[in-house]
Amino acid sequence: MNFEIETEDGNIECDVISFFENDDKKYVIYTDKTLDEDGYENMYGSRYQNVDGKIELVEIETDEEWDMLDKELRRIKDGKND
Repeated sequence: MNFEIETEDGNIECDVISFFENDDKKYVIYTDKTLDEDGYENMYGSRYQNVDGKIELVEIETDEEWDMLDKELRRIKDGKND
């Protein structure tokens, strides 16, 4: 699945890596298919919400949310589905 993010410089096409929920909040992990200096794909995480039929990304604000996203990325990387 993919989606576009609107920016001041135009739209960026992104691929979804994972959707998941935690504490009644919805999250998405995605990539814009760019590579870092070591050649690894850049990945990002955001909360998301449905506003008037459109998905809006919401910035992660707490260390707890970042820790939870990090654990989810490690779970995906390790191929675990629990």
